[in-house]
Amino acid sequence: EEELKALISEYPIVDFEMLPNCIQELQGELQKIVSNHDYVLIL
Repeated sequence: EEELKALISEYPIVDFEMLPNCIQELQGELQKIVSNHDYVLIL
C-alpha cells in the first residue's frame, strides 16, 4: 500500500474520489453506444 501511495503521489492527476464518477460516466457512455447499435460485446 505504501508503494501504491508513492506511485500515486507521482501522478497527482489521479483523484480517487473522482475515479468512481469517471467509471460511472464511462459505463454510461458505453451503454448509450451499445443501445444505439446492435453490437454484441464479446468479452
